[in-house]
Amino acid sequence: MTQPNRDWVTSCCRHHLHSGIEVMVTRFAPAQTDLIEIETADMQRAEAIGLPMATAVLALGAVVAATLPITVTAAGIAVAVGALFGLTPFCPSIRWCSRLPP
Repeated sequence: MTQPNRDWVTSCCRHHLHSGIEVMVTRFAPAQTDLIEIETADMQRAEAIGLPMATAVLALGAVVAATLPITVTAAGIAVAVGALFGLTPFCPSIRWCSRLPP
């Protein structure tokens, strides 16, 4: 900033100079640079939190997707075997092994 402009800002904002507030004149480029720095820091913080969370969700989803068919199959087999054992006393013609005595 040139000296005449600085003097004009100082004279216009003299009452703010003693209150601890710093008065500065800026244009688009410095403001844009500050915004880019803030956005970059925010994005790095968001990625540091978001990427591990997304990885954990995907890994957990993969584990659930892999174990679900096995679990459903095991439950189906258990129900079928339980039904057979439950119905066996009512159906004496069913034999598990041909060597069992009548």
